[in-house]
Amino acid sequence: MPHTYYLIVLGMFSILACSNQPGSTPPPKDYFTEEEIDALDEQAVEPLKPGIKVQFEVYQFDTTFYASNPYEDKSKRVRRWSEVDEFFPVFRFSKEHLGIAIEIGDGGNYPFIDSIFWKFIKAEQNEVDNNPFTFKKSKSLEAALLKTDTTTSFYIYCSKGVTRSSITEVLYSYDDCYVLLSIGLTPIDTTQFGQPLIASKQLLELKYTTLPAFQKDLLIDDAYWVSRSDYQDETLPRQFAYNADYFLVYDDDFRWYYDKNSTCLFPTRRIFKLEEGNKVRMRWASGIDLFGIACD
Repeated sequence: MPHTYYLIVLGMFSILACSNQPGSTPPPKDYFTEEEIDALDEQAVEPLKPGIKVQFEVYQFDTTFYASNPYEDKSKRVRRWSEVDEFFPVFRFSKEHLGIAIEIGDGGNYPFIDSIFWKFIKAEQNEVDNNPFTFKKSKSLEAALLKTDTTTSFYIYCSKGVTRSSITEVLYSYDDCYVLLSIGLTPIDTTQFGQPLIASKQLLELKYTTLPAFQKDLLIDDAYWVSRSDYQDETLPRQFAYNADYFLVYDDDFRWYYDKNSTCLFPTRRIFKLEEGNKVRMRWASGIDLFGIACD
């Protein structure tokens, strides 16, 4: 999870936006080039000192977030792993392995999945080596998760569009700092669909482009939280898709799994919900910790 997510779940704040007609949204451009997006990123606000009032231009980021995962109570009652949440983060862990990532243990939000995991996986003492992740396979764990679940595929929201991908296997990574489950997926054509980011059983109608006004205010919001975080990296958030209700965002350089010089420490996926008066609230967020906060 990124610095923004760790802090948002710990605190709540409300910020007033600059004047704009309530409920109005600036008409989006039909196409927003990578050069224009990069230009916005270069204008990202420097980390702000505590106490400085944040002023957005169009979208009012109210980062009041759920004190706990809204699906946590439900996940204690579900009978299938795919029912514990509406959305799951997708990551490429190697050239060969693409998967849905689920944190296990203290960092996770799904006691139902945790309970199954610990039935089959005994505590291991492994050298800390979670970047890149070292995955193992347990046939008994895989059977326990997949044979009780009728879900065999997901819609995968990518940076350029949506496609479907089928479940292939269950792997896990275990070291002294971090335990992670990966539900393997069939390959996705990144040339056509872009980077795979979010998995869901529901199909959302989305437009895959970046709204300049939202991207700019997203960077302002991110700078606010960076200034209050003990854990930071240089990866800026990118809004990549939206509809009348939701904005989809990722924080990722997509190089960390093969490039030791990558500065991305908390690759994350987030979904923001648009409310009345251009108020924006984070609806869902999930990611992975490449830094190893648990051992810090």
